[in-house]
Amino acid sequence: MDLQNKKVVQSNILIKSIAKMDALPLKLFELAVANVDTKEKDPEVELEKDLIRTFLPRTNALRHDYLQTIMTNLMDKSTFTVKYTKENGKKKTEIFAPFSKIEFSEDESAVKLSFSNKIMPYITELKKNFTQYRIEDLRHFTSSNTITIYKVLMMYYNQYNNYVASGKRTKEELEKLLNPIVEVDELRELTVQDKNKYDRFFDFKKRVIEPALKEINEYTEFNVTYETIQVGRKIAKIQFHISNNSTEKLLDKITSEKKLSLSDVQNSPYTALLLGAMLVNFADANNESLMMRLGKNVYPKYDVFVNKHSLDDLQKHLKYVKDHMSSKPNELDKYLIKALDDFEKNKGKYAKRDKSKLKQKEKLPDWAKDDTAQKNILTEKGIQRSKEIDELLEKINKDTSD
Repeated sequence: MDLQNKKVVQSNILIKSIAKMDALPLKLFELAVANVDTKEKDPEVELEKDLIRTFLPRTNALRHDYLQTIMTNLMDKSTFTVKYTKENGKKKTEIFAPFSKIEFSEDESAVKLSFSNKIMPYITELKKNFTQYRIEDLRHFTSSNTITIYKVLMMYYNQYNNYVASGKRTKEELEKLLNPIVEVDELRELTVQDKNKYDRFFDFKKRVIEPALKEINEYTEFNVTYETIQVGRKIAKIQFHISNNSTEKLLDKITSEKKLSLSDVQNSPYTALLLGAMLVNFADANNESLMMRLGKNVYPKYDVFVNKHSLDDLQKHLKYVKDHMSSKPNELDKYLIKALDDFEKNKGKYAKRDKSKLKQKEKLPDWAKDDTAQKNILTEKGIQRSKEIDELLEKINKDTSD
């Protein structure tokens, strides 16, 4: 079997769960997941003994008694712990084994593994919020800590790749995904499974973090470094830095993309929204410095907001901003960014809406999905442009073309 292009795909919930198993059982679990037929959602997979042997620390023949020891360990000493918060706010913990049955014999060349019903949704029903990575990357890892940290880093790297492809994140937001910040306590809980909890960060760094990053840097295409973030007298967070050749090229490409023109910004639907909310006027729309700052700093954040919430929510937000703005700020772009950040931190504070409506996202308008249509199209669920706004935009376009 060619492992170079074979991928493991798992739900992010499983990525962030606590996997209580040694390195070898964990690698064999990942190998089994890589061979699941997600179309058929068949809970049974067969792994050739020769393939299993390539994941073992020794390369001699896979004797039946040795295989039995490995599979007994995989069956009896392997669990996942998933923690989440229910709708009523109560925390819940689920602990389950990955396999319900393992079959093999001396005269057969393959081992049959049957996944438990509990784990199947995390590896087959993957419509969103999942992570994929190469099974080959895990083959030479000697510690379960390395595998766990690698999977967490790949969760962020996958998001980076997805958003680069969709174009729905700014360069700064993409860079945050390549430089994720993880709580030390969270990472300690995911990795340290023995009695020694490494409460001192120095011990945790030496025993867990640095050996894991050394293996990741040696056996994969990624180069990962880190730095610590101190809160008070305690090292509370770790910021990882993930890079490879493709990340540098993609970020360079984003940096070198065509710059916005004044006409682009003036014709943006967001300019129409701001005009409609009376946050900008005709004079503002002809202020090149202001409009370019809006186009560069504010409009990309509105793209993200509309994708996350709805166009209707953005319109209501802008109305709230106008109604509560005592006087026009000197730096409108910074003011609008702060207002949007405050909205995200205090969702639901600005308008009282029925809970059922909060769950119903408005269908994204065509202009939010298609850049080519962005200049001219607003959905009927968006704002209804008034005649005055049409005239203002027409005059702006006429002035810029003269």
